[in-house]
Amino acid sequence: MAFEIPEKAWSPLSKLSQYTETQLEALNNAVKRCPPSLNFGDFTSAIAKAAKIDLHEARDILGVLAGLYLARVGSENTVSEFVSQVVEEIQEKVSAPEKSEKPNWDSFKKHLSDILSQDKTLGVSCKAVSVLTDHQHAFRSARILSDIRPIFGSNPSEEPVAAVAVHMLKIVYAADPGNSSVEFFVALDSADLVKLEEVIKRAKEKDKSLKSTAERMKLQWLEAKA
Repeated sequence: MAFEIPEKAWSPLSKLSQYTETQLEALNNAVKRCPPSLNFGDFTSAIAKAAKIDLHEARDILGVLAGLYLARVGSENTVSEFVSQVVEEIQEKVSAPEKSEKPNWDSFKKHLSDILSQDKTLGVSCKAVSVLTDHQHAFRSARILSDIRPIFGSNPSEEPVAAVAVHMLKIVYAADPGNSSVEFFVALDSADLVKLEEVIKRAKEKDKSLKSTAERMKLQWLEAKA
């Protein structure tokens, strides 16, 4: 194969290969109908509920299916060719549990091909986070620490004659390589807070405008949750 299936994927693949026709059809229909999400965990939860699958099991299986989808997209093979290669390797490396029925491989191939063809649901969910966060620096969190700085007169032993407010903006972002967290600090005064507020307000208005534009173009709009 043009890619290597990781060792941790074999247990979920073994479980998936033992699904009955009814279970495979339920999973297939759930992947087709559940809307995509920026949070793959939310997408997985929706599929687990729709297909009546244990959530932990769904997370394992959907994680493998996501990896297979991305590998399929990156390959030069058709979906049918790709799935045939995957199934051949499953047949070679995964043993069916004792007393279990032999998998219907033709049915398994059909449903797996359907699932790995769902560009608008599984595909969007797989790619969305990558597209959203594909930057050198990705925002993680922010905090503003505020304090008063006194202004002394000519005699520093006397009480301050005035004071100013200083606000320290702390931004935490993910930096390449390794996706490690880096902290960045910027000092702000009261006027800067107003400027920052105006910039954020303008960006939020742009966000609304872009959403309206996307809806007019009949594009699926994925929104990050706070």
